[in-house]
Amino acid sequence: MLPIRSENLVLAVPASYDINNHLKSYAVTLKDIISGKWLDATVSAVPVNFFANYPFILHKKSKDMYKRAIRIFNNKNMHPTIVGQIEDFYTLYFLARSGQGIVFLRDSLLKYMEPTQNLVYYKIADPLITRNINIYYKKDALTQSMQS
Repeated sequence: MLPIRSENLVLAVPASYDINNHLKSYAVTLKDIISGKWLDATVSAVPVNFFANYPFILHKKSKDMYKRAIRIFNNKNMHPTIVGQIEDFYTLYFLARSGQGIVFLRDSLLKYMEPTQNLVYYKIADPLITRNINIYYKKDALTQSMQS
Protein backbone atom coordinates (compact mmCIF):
# COMPACT_ATOMS: atom_id res chain seq x y z
CA MET A 1 0.00 0.00 0.00
CA LEU A 2 1.26 3.44 -0.93
CA PRO A 3 -0.46 6.42 0.79
CA ILE A 4 -1.16 9.26 -1.64
CA ARG A 5 -3.18 11.82 0.31
CA SER A 6 -6.30 12.20 2.39
CA GLU A 7 -9.66 13.69 1.55
CA ASN A 8 -12.53 14.92 3.66
CA LEU A 9 -16.26 14.50 3.47
CA VAL A 10 -18.54 17.48 3.56
CA LEU A 11 -22.29 17.36 4.13
CA ALA A 12 -24.28 18.94 1.29
CA VAL A 13 -27.80 19.95 2.31
CA PRO A 14 -30.46 21.27 -0.07
CA ALA A 15 -30.83 25.00 0.60
CA SER A 16 -34.62 24.61 0.72
CA TYR A 17 -34.45 22.59 3.96
CA ASP A 18 -35.62 24.62 6.99
CA ILE A 19 -32.79 23.41 9.19
CA ASN A 20 -30.38 25.67 7.30
CA ASN A 21 -32.09 28.70 8.88
CA HIS A 22 -31.11 27.42 12.34
CA LEU A 23 -27.55 26.42 11.43
CA LYS A 24 -26.32 29.50 9.53
CA SER A 25 -23.32 29.90 11.83
CA TYR A 26 -22.14 26.36 10.91
CA ALA A 27 -22.42 26.71 7.12
CA VAL A 28 -19.18 26.76 5.15
CA THR A 29 -18.73 28.31 1.74
CA LEU A 30 -17.66 26.53 -1.41
CA LYS A 31 -14.68 28.90 -1.56
CA ASP A 32 -13.60 27.79 1.94
CA ILE A 33 -13.98 24.13 0.99
CA ILE A 34 -11.89 24.51 -2.16
CA SER A 35 -9.17 26.43 -0.31
CA GLY A 36 -9.16 23.97 2.61
CA LYS A 37 -9.93 26.75 5.10
CA TRP A 38 -13.04 24.86 6.25
CA LEU A 39 -10.78 22.28 7.91
CA ASP A 40 -9.28 24.84 10.30
CA ALA A 41 -9.97 24.18 13.97
CA THR A 42 -11.60 27.62 14.13
CA VAL A 43 -14.41 26.43 11.83
CA SER A 44 -17.24 24.91 13.84
CA ALA A 45 -18.49 21.45 12.96
CA VAL A 46 -22.10 20.39 13.32
CA PRO A 47 -23.19 17.01 14.73
CA VAL A 48 -24.76 14.91 11.98
CA ASN A 49 -27.72 14.05 14.20
CA PHE A 50 -28.99 17.63 13.76
CA PHE A 51 -30.15 16.33 10.35
CA ALA A 52 -31.83 13.16 11.66
CA ASN A 53 -35.31 14.15 10.45
CA TYR A 54 -34.24 14.79 6.87
CA PRO A 55 -33.80 12.34 3.98
CA PHE A 56 -30.33 11.15 2.99
CA ILE A 57 -29.05 9.77 -0.29
CA LEU A 58 -26.00 7.54 0.08
CA HIS A 59 -23.61 5.63 -2.11
CA LYS A 60 -24.32 1.99 -2.93
CA LYS A 61 -23.95 -0.43 -0.01
CA SER A 62 -20.83 -1.98 -1.51
CA LYS A 63 -18.91 1.32 -1.41
CA ASP A 64 -16.69 2.63 1.38
CA MET A 65 -18.69 5.87 1.40
CA TYR A 66 -21.87 4.01 2.33
CA LYS A 67 -20.16 2.10 5.13
CA ARG A 68 -18.49 5.28 6.38
CA ALA A 69 -21.82 7.18 6.40
CA ILE A 70 -23.52 4.39 8.35
CA ARG A 71 -20.71 4.43 10.93
CA ILE A 72 -21.02 8.22 11.23
CA PHE A 73 -24.76 7.80 11.85
CA ASN A 74 -24.15 5.02 14.36
CA ASN A 75 -21.66 7.19 16.24
CA LYS A 76 -24.59 9.51 17.01
CA ASN A 77 -27.15 6.71 17.46
CA MET A 78 -28.91 8.09 14.39
CA HIS A 79 -31.20 6.19 12.03
CA PRO A 80 -32.05 8.57 9.19
CA THR A 81 -34.37 7.87 6.29
CA ILE A 82 -32.28 6.80 3.33
CA VAL A 83 -34.26 7.58 0.18
CA GLY A 84 -31.73 6.33 -2.35
CA GLN A 85 -28.40 4.70 -3.02
CA ILE A 86 -26.42 5.98 -5.97
CA GLU A 87 -23.31 4.77 -7.76
CA ASP A 88 -21.36 7.99 -8.34
CA PHE A 89 -20.58 11.30 -6.68
CA TYR A 90 -21.76 13.50 -9.52
CA THR A 91 -25.25 12.03 -9.40
CA LEU A 92 -25.30 12.46 -5.61
CA TYR A 93 -24.32 16.11 -6.05
CA PHE A 94 -27.02 16.81 -8.61
CA LEU A 95 -29.73 15.01 -6.62
CA ALA A 96 -28.88 17.05 -3.52
CA ARG A 97 -28.76 20.21 -5.62
CA SER A 98 -32.26 19.48 -6.90
CA GLY A 99 -33.55 19.11 -3.32
CA GLN A 100 -33.91 15.31 -3.20
CA GLY A 101 -31.87 14.68 -0.03
CA ILE A 102 -28.73 15.28 2.00
CA VAL A 103 -25.49 13.75 0.74
CA PHE A 104 -21.89 13.28 1.80
CA LEU A 105 -19.49 14.58 -0.85
CA ARG A 106 -15.73 14.49 -1.22
CA ASP A 107 -14.29 17.95 -0.72
CA SER A 108 -11.92 17.35 -3.64
CA LEU A 109 -14.88 16.81 -5.99
CA LEU A 110 -16.41 20.19 -5.25
CA LYS A 111 -13.64 22.15 -6.97
CA TYR A 112 -14.92 20.72 -10.26
CA MET A 113 -18.56 21.66 -9.69
CA GLU A 114 -20.16 24.94 -10.58
CA PRO A 115 -21.18 27.12 -7.64
CA THR A 116 -24.83 26.89 -6.70
CA GLN A 117 -27.19 28.60 -4.29
CA ASN A 118 -29.15 25.33 -4.03
CA LEU A 119 -26.79 23.68 -1.53
CA VAL A 120 -25.52 24.56 1.92
CA TYR A 121 -22.33 22.83 3.08
CA TYR A 122 -21.42 21.73 6.59
CA LYS A 123 -18.37 20.36 8.35
CA ILE A 124 -19.46 17.29 10.32
CA ALA A 125 -18.18 16.61 13.84
CA ASP A 126 -16.86 13.08 13.37
CA PRO A 127 -13.34 11.71 12.83
CA LEU A 128 -14.64 9.52 10.00
CA ILE A 129 -15.00 12.54 7.70
CA THR A 130 -11.32 12.14 6.83
CA ARG A 131 -10.27 9.16 4.74
CA ASN A 132 -6.94 8.17 3.29
CA ILE A 133 -6.39 7.58 -0.40
CA ASN A 134 -3.95 4.75 -1.10
CA ILE A 135 -2.59 2.83 -4.05
CA TYR A 136 -2.44 -0.91 -3.56
CA TYR A 137 0.18 -2.90 -5.43
CA LYS A 138 1.75 -6.31 -5.56
CA LYS A 139 4.87 -6.65 -3.47
CA ASP A 140 8.03 -5.86 -5.45
CA ALA A 141 5.93 -4.46 -8.33
CA LEU A 142 6.64 -0.75 -7.86
CA THR A 143 8.09 1.04 -10.85
CA GLN A 144 11.05 3.37 -10.42
CA SER A 145 8.78 6.46 -10.61
CA MET A 146 6.41 5.08 -7.95
CA GLN A 147 9.29 4.52 -5.56
CA SER A 148 10.43 8.15 -5.62
